[in-house]
Amino acid sequence: MENRESFFARLSPFMPPSELRNVEIAYMMAKFEHLRRVAIIVIDVFGVRDWRMICAALLHDSLEDTKDITPEIIEHLFGTRVCQIVKLLSKCPKEGYIQRLKTFGDSEVLLLKGCDRLDNLRSMTSATGEFIQKQVTETENVLMPLWSDNNDHRIVHLRTLIGLELICLKNKLAFIKSA
Repeated sequence: MENRESFFARLSPFMPPSELRNVEIAYMMAKFEHLRRVAIIVIDVFGVRDWRMICAALLHDSLEDTKDITPEIIEHLFGTRVCQIVKLLSKCPKEGYIQRLKTFGDSEVLLLKGCDRLDNLRSMTSATGEFIQKQVTETENVLMPLWSDNNDHRIVHLRTLIGLELICLKNKLAFIKSA
């Protein structure tokens, strides 16, 4: 079972104490398991060892989901880069979100967005057929194009993993419709 101890066991062998402390603070600020699962995907599946990326993964929904965490607090605690990534991944404001990702999203931002979507797709065990269809359609038509022209080996791997999840969800939808 995943917990705080197992989360940090994967980081402490290689991460200096000052960087580990930053991740610990972000971990404490991460209010939902989804945030921790995204960070674990970033670390375990994509081999990310940069504390800034791990903190951004742990905080990626914080501006949308909590009133107490602001860009100013994130920048003060974790620096400009973490704040930039979290702001780009935030749907605040919702208008122009995809365009911001297209315009300003580098490989790191797009990797985190993909890990977020991968966890969302994997977590739809009790979702309705309608919601699953909405997520599949959005992933295929809106998000996959964001990653399609990126040749970063991690993004290429991410596209494969998301593609496999989409196949599983389409099979689940077919089963739901036939039942």
